[in-house]
Amino acid sequence: MKIDAVENKNLLTWLLDHTDPDRMLIRIGAGKVLPITPQIISMVLGLPIRGENFKQYSWKEGIIFRQQLIYDLNQSLTKDCDIHISNLQQEILKGNVNPLMKRCFFMILCNRLLLPSSSNTIGSVDIKRTMDHQLFGVVDWSQAVFNDLQIA
Repeated sequence: MKIDAVENKNLLTWLLDHTDPDRMLIRIGAGKVLPITPQIISMVLGLPIRGENFKQYSWKEGIIFRQQLIYDLNQSLTKDCDIHISNLQQEILKGNVNPLMKRCFFMILCNRLLLPSSSNTIGSVDIKRTMDHQLFGVVDWSQAVFNDLQIA
């Protein structure tokens, strides 16, 4: 299969019109169907297809993690402030290679590229996904993207 119109502004509209989110299929032509599966996501995005799911945390743990992140960022944010991408970028630009910088990088990666949302702020889902930065290398990223697409 060859894609000729990658830079065509109508491609997204076409894709949305031909996607069946309930059955996770893209109808690409007469009798031609492309299933949306973790394996296909792995091939298209080049993501690993093995590993574990993200660890699940409770709502209460999410609140605690958010408060800890605000404290760790040390950017005069209060507990009620929204955390924006720019707050995370400031931490990355400091140039320190530490667990906080890695978490900020992965929060941006998840929020904007792999598991995007329409929000301009970092929510508790993004914060909880990055709480255990040692597990980033063992996450099944293809399955994570697939799961996110299913609930979108």
